[in-house]
Amino acid sequence: MIPFRKNASLPAVLLAAFLLLLSAGGTAEAQERRVALVVGNGAYQNLAPLRNPANDAEDTAAALAKLGFEVVKVVNGTYALMMYAVETFGRRLKGADAGHGVQSAGVNYLLPVDADIAEEYQLRFKAPGAD
Repeated sequence: MIPFRKNASLPAVLLAAFLLLLSAGGTAEAQERRVALVVGNGAYQNLAPLRNPANDAEDTAAALAKLGFEVVKVVNGTYALMMYAVETFGRRLKGADAGHGVQSAGVNYLLPVDADIAEEYQLRFKAPGAD
């Protein structure tokens, strides 16, 4: 995540609920490293099952892989499997400059397309936390 700076311009990017795309920085000449986390849960044990998330996750992961993304994919993941995937995703991002979000006081936030944030404190109320 990039640190939040007062008066910084906020990117108008909406990140899908279960798809977080981050790219590693580098020089313009260097190959950009992209990492994606894709989660498609639909086979809920205690809720009504959903038909499409697993197929959508498979299709999304395949499309991102063709575009050169390193994909960490979870389909119908238990809590333990999802936490493992998030940890794996985090390890792949270690030390990378990432975009499409901001960081304030050690907390990462995703910026919605309708973000109207003038002061850093507003992040808590106007942007979903990504931690």
